[in-house]
Amino acid sequence: MTLLFKRLCCGLLWLLLVLPAGQARFKWLAEEPLQGAFKPAPDATFSWSGLLANTYQPALERSLDDRLGFRALFIRLRNELSYYGLGESGVNNIVVGRGGVLFGRDDLDAYLGTDFVGEAVVRRNARRLRAVQDSLARHGTALVFVIAPSHATCAPESLPSAVRRQPRSRTNAAAYAAELTAAGVHVLDFSPAFGRWKARAPYPLFAPGGFHWSMYGGARAADSLARYLRQTLRVAPAPFRLADDLNVSPTPRDTDDDLLRTLNLLRAPASGPLAYPRLDFGPPPAAAPAAPAPPAPPKPNALLVADSFGWTWVYNSFFDNAFSDKSRYWYYNAEVVWPGAERTPEGRDLGQLKQRAQYLSRQVIVLLFNERNLVAFDKGFSREVFDIFHPLSAADHARYDALVAARREQATWEESVKEGFERGLSDYANGVLADERLDREVPERPAPLKR
Repeated sequence: MTLLFKRLCCGLLWLLLVLPAGQARFKWLAEEPLQGAFKPAPDATFSWSGLLANTYQPALERSLDDRLGFRALFIRLRNELSYYGLGESGVNNIVVGRGGVLFGRDDLDAYLGTDFVGEAVVRRNARRLRAVQDSLARHGTALVFVIAPSHATCAPESLPSAVRRQPRSRTNAAAYAAELTAAGVHVLDFSPAFGRWKARAPYPLFAPGGFHWSMYGGARAADSLARYLRQTLRVAPAPFRLADDLNVSPTPRDTDDDLLRTLNLLRAPASGPLAYPRLDFGPPPAAAPAAPAPPAPPKPNALLVADSFGWTWVYNSFFDNAFSDKSRYWYYNAEVVWPGAERTPEGRDLGQLKQRAQYLSRQVIVLLFNERNLVAFDKGFSREVFDIFHPLSAADHARYDALVAARREQATWEESVKEGFERGLSDYANGVLADERLDREVPERPAPLKR
């Protein structure tokens, strides 16, 4: 009996060693790839120099580890046991709240205020954006800063108990909402709006397994933005209404399960009924034949500078139908993501596109950032546009060179040989110079906003 048991254990061990290797080589079973920001390591290329320098061995290890047979299956099994057995996430940046509701870990920092950048930084950014707004307005381009709520702010009752017990401090969202308003910047803060809507909303404004506002919540936000543009900024997107034929589904779509997919479970939990409104841009149904309607005014040319919350307005066709075909979506102010290459004849290189004429060709610029991303405010948009309307003088260039030289002289040898050292010098000098120029060219208290 003992010998048989040993042989069984030996055979099982042999299978555990051989089967993953065989699956990796022969692909006996089709495996569903893991979801999320996962990029397999490249194949390791052998060379004697790499072997002797000990760079080939770790590269080979990473490559084999990412291609191990049944790897995705066992990761899903581990995550399944963590989620259903312990009520925890097997993914570092996802937190499981009450009732299985998922939150991004950065959401919790933004909700608690642990990532607060400070009142001085917020005030300076608000002053700079007001100066940019005024410069654009003098040329007929309106601007609005939109704050998208986080899942944590919209559903604090579903946060893990450990998070709910922690004290909250000043948050970037609250500070920017107050300071931008005080500076006279056009602000549309959806955090309090979602709080009001939540009590009567028939469907979730944030899906249980979603990081972004739900497709339903995003549609309501689009409707509110369109009203704000018409009433406050005198910019008229094409009129639309939420169609009556609301599509309700138990299966999440688009971004409504982006966190849940990243959790990589074997079986997804039920999400409950989720709503998928259709935006109807056609004329309202008439009870009786009416006279022909006058031709519709041209759709405004809009620039959306936004984080990933802007994708909802692409998926539900809001931006495609409400604004002209010259409108663009600059993702994180870093790349053109919408529309496709066939509809962007001017190219997609933002390094070339961030020019004065590009901004002044718009009727409206919408800056949209979620609460968690306000730690970086507008991703450099206001500083870049400020520089366009307040170009650097010869004295500014000399000041820049002096700041870089002084910083370089103060650096130790170890600091100077680090990767990115020169870029860090440039960022430091640009930051100091930007603040000095702001103090020199923009009053501490801007004039009241004219309606």
